[in-house]
Amino acid sequence: MHDDIDRRLGWTRDLISDDPAIRERALLRYNVAETRYHEVLGHFHAAPDHRTVRARLDEAESQLMPYAANGLTEFASRTSSALLEYLVIYLRWEALYPNEWTWHAKRWGYKKAWLRRLAWHIHELPAHLLPQLAELVVLAAARPQRVRDQYYARLARRLPREPLYSRLVQLHESGDPTTRERAGYLIWLLDDPLQAAPKLSQWRRYLREHHGRTEHPHQAAQPDSNGWRAYLAGTVVVCPRPDCAAPALTSRQPSADPYDRRRLVCTGSCPPFEEPAPGYVYTRGEDPEVDADFGLPLWLQRRCRDGRTVWAFHARHLDTIERCVRARSGSGPVDDAWPGPYGRVPGWMSTDRYREEVLAVIADLRATLPAALRGPGPAATIEP
Repeated sequence: MHDDIDRRLGWTRDLISDDPAIRERALLRYNVAETRYHEVLGHFHAAPDHRTVRARLDEAESQLMPYAANGLTEFASRTSSALLEYLVIYLRWEALYPNEWTWHAKRWGYKKAWLRRLAWHIHELPAHLLPQLAELVVLAAARPQRVRDQYYARLARRLPREPLYSRLVQLHESGDPTTRERAGYLIWLLDDPLQAAPKLSQWRRYLREHHGRTEHPHQAAQPDSNGWRAYLAGTVVVCPRPDCAAPALTSRQPSADPYDRRRLVCTGSCPPFEEPAPGYVYTRGEDPEVDADFGLPLWLQRRCRDGRTVWAFHARHLDTIERCVRARSGSGPVDDAWPGPYGRVPGWMSTDRYREEVLAVIADLRATLPAALRGPGPAATIEP
């Protein structure tokens, strides 16, 4: 059974490889496996008798983390140990390459659930997994805050004190200010076992008592270290003026203020608008989809059947989606099946059920753009 798990999931080790070429091939395979999973899942929901498709769905789940661990109910067996090793790889993938994980395999609910389960069943886990879990906690403390990271603090309290405590002390002494705060908070928790379960109010109390402030780290201005801000430049949105029917473009302009300034430029005759931008509006899943600066509806969005929506930030994002869908269907170059770090394409778009409709919607959306915004690259450059 252990060999069968390695056969199905062994390739996921390449997702955390130091070699970008190896990692890119693994990302391509992950996208293919995810497309197959969503295709089978669509057949499962449409089938009159789910039992006829259940075996195919189980097979698709078994080749893709974190779904492969869905049926794991106990932790002491050799089979469970093998699955848990790949679950740790999945979590380590987020820690080492957060952009790739976010766009290809983001599952916040799974992350929360498994960190809680690992903490709860810590005494049942194989001994060789405990140092790996301690390493995950250290990696989480050494990077900026991400969704559900508070559950790493809960895991840290359940792990053996060493070598985790020593690693955190080293991190606290040598890291940047944000890292020292995060490592110091974990050390504070480990030094006082009577503290309540980690939560936001407790973190703020730690900052107030030990650093004299209550600011949450995500409120501070962050550099564009992953290129996300540059990718969002030129997002095409609906102009907010009620008498205007033209699209508008958004961007962030660097300024001497603690925060950047966000700028809205209409492609029609409306005057430009600019104001301080204290933080991005991360609201994926809204109806309609909105941009990350002003919360305005995206210009490039159209609802498909069953309520699913095709949306894009700008023409380059739209082109990426089209190339990826065609590549996964076999009608485009295989290399295009990986959309890159900023162009995550949901698996359902490449399934037989939706593929042709998605391509038709993309063509219709592209036709709604002014000619100057249809070219490659960001939708447009906004002059300050």
